[in-house]
Amino acid sequence: SNVLLSKQDEGKSSGAFMTVFRGKYNKYIYYVFNSTMFNYLSGTFSTSTVNQLTTGNLNNMASPLPPEDDQNKIVAYLDRKTASIDVLIKDKQKLVELLKEKKQAIISESVTKGLDHNVPMKYSGIDWIGEIPKNWQIVPLFSVAQENKVKNIGNSCTNLLSLSYGNIIQKDININDGLLPESFENYQVVNNGYTILRLTDLQNDKRSLR
Repeated sequence: SNVLLSKQDEGKSSGAFMTVFRGKYNKYIYYVFNSTMFNYLSGTFSTSTVNQLTTGNLNNMASPLPPEDDQNKIVAYLDRKTASIDVLIKDKQKLVELLKEKKQAIISESVTKGLDHNVPMKYSGIDWIGEIPKNWQIVPLFSVAQENKVKNIGNSCTNLLSLSYGNIIQKDININDGLLPESFENYQVVNNGYTILRLTDLQNDKRSLR
């Protein structure tokens, strides 16, 4: 969430943060900002490629305001419900991480050891690979895969693809959503079945699994 509730009496805020709202309705307004209603309204006011709201937009937004007793009851109810949901989310996240590790372990075991665990093995000569089946070979990657160097000269291809967190998504080449180059001629043309690596993320952001 991009909406946070301060839990400190004093502190400093980053220049990247939005305006701080304060008042007697703090916790209730915090939940308003986390509602689907606010998400919809903020989307209608957003400008620029980074979807930045202005303080003026926020000040002019309408907000429901029940009597203070009702506010307190709503806040207490939401505190209980969201806390229990957060626990479930945390448990699910742990399960997802375990399943991802299991998936990666199954892949690693299969591509380095094969499916028949009873065949004779030999040392591969590569520490991270370890032992491989005796009738397997170790070869340099360039002998079985080549780097794609086909460029989009003349912008002949207009099907724009983006690699995002392990998924390839199609983008509209005519919509200026985010940072886009002046020309797509230096983009690579890829075909069905190509393996795509985003090397910077592989080095610096292993958890994204891009």
